[in-house]
Amino acid sequence: MSLEHALRSVAALHDLPRLAGALGREPFWDEVPVEGWLGGSSWRSVVHRAAIFASERGLAWYGVEAGADPTRVARGVAGWLNDRGRPAVVAALDPPGRRLALAVAFGAVPVLEVDLDAPRRVELACLARAAGAADG
Repeated sequence: MSLEHALRSVAALHDLPRLAGALGREPFWDEVPVEGWLGGSSWRSVVHRAAIFASERGLAWYGVEAGADPTRVARGVAGWLNDRGRPAVVAALDPPGRRLALAVAFGAVPVLEVDLDAPRRVELACLARAAGAADG
């Protein structure tokens, strides 16, 4: 499945494993109870659902349903994980807005937001580069 097709096919959290496969990651699914996972974090109130949808060499890829501001939620949750020494990728999905933001819980917590229906070339290039990183 092409990366563009995989992005367009994402409508809900359970579609993220298919995107993981398109990115060269091993698809996985394990729903995570938000209350227990985010504990006393303020992010608990804005994350509706969460799941691990890929895992690679100890790096968990978390998907979260985030509502209207996926970039803020992805950055915030990834920052919260980073502050606790838990490197991860956080993909925050806004299903009605058809946007997905990916953040890396490491260092400055970089974020990439993608329009699922019309990804820009630079966004596709960034994702393709991340997919290439899976090979080596």
